[in-house]
Amino acid sequence: MILFRHWCWSFLGVVIESLPFIVIGAIISIIIQFYISEDIIKRIVPRRRGLAFLVAAFMGLVFPMCECAIVPVSRSLIKKGVPVGIAITFMLSVPIVNPFVIASTYYAFDANLTIVIIRVLGGIFCSIIVGTIISYIFMNTPIENIISDGYLDLSCACCSSEKKYYTSKLDKLHTIVCQASNEFLNISVYVILGAFISSIFGSIINEEILNDYTFNNVLAIVIMIGISFLLSLCSEADAFVASKFLKNFGIPSVSAFMVLGPMMDLKNSILTLGLFKKKFATTLIITILLVVTAFSICLSFIKV
Repeated sequence: MILFRHWCWSFLGVVIESLPFIVIGAIISIIIQFYISEDIIKRIVPRRRGLAFLVAAFMGLVFPMCECAIVPVSRSLIKKGVPVGIAITFMLSVPIVNPFVIASTYYAFDANLTIVIIRVLGGIFCSIIVGTIISYIFMNTPIENIISDGYLDLSCACCSSEKKYYTSKLDKLHTIVCQASNEFLNISVYVILGAFISSIFGSIINEEILNDYTFNNVLAIVIMIGISFLLSLCSEADAFVASKFLKNFGIPSVSAFMVLGPMMDLKNSILTLGLFKKKFATTLIITILLVVTAFSICLSFIKV
């Protein structure tokens, strides 16, 4: 009964915490589709490929968003013609490289700048590497084979009707509100499903039991990556949980926890599988896991 109660509160906490960000993501996603043209995007995105990846990795400093909101936004950018690798780099870095997450990490680890710098640089490095790999793998892949339009049929009559011509600004606003509502409903289904599953693991995993043991570097990294993926914590709060593991698990594994979680956790993987084609989504998830694991193992050979 206590475990069930803990699961209920954990599930409700994740859903309530996520909903405002889902609303923001849905609104921004629809605004991009309605107001941002391909020509505008071409002018914004740097022509030099290396510079474009670097700019995408730092966009979180001026465009801070939670991982729950960034997936549909990135999907809309791809639909509007942003190169897949650039959009993925943007999607993965924003939940880590933003002022709120940096500040929460700083306070969670008692002003330990080393851990803050490792997390930020890890987020930048891993997002660019993953974006580059995805760009190479899906270089000649049509957009329709990347983006999934198989949304759940949750729209009402006003939402499902596509209006290409608008008789007034009010008519256009009405359409935008309907489309944003439909986007929100579809995204929220995947997020709630992910929250339902991840909260089960959150109730089962006991950090106090784990802290009774000391693990070698590689095993500690693997364990922390697994915990990060299953718990599906918000990037603004995960540092406070990670700080509890620092003493027994070490900086490399704790860094893996804080880099992987915002990029791809159980909740976000379900959302990604819902908004993108299965082949693309599966490749992306596996690539993120491998890159973050490799980065953390390399970090373990450096005395920090």
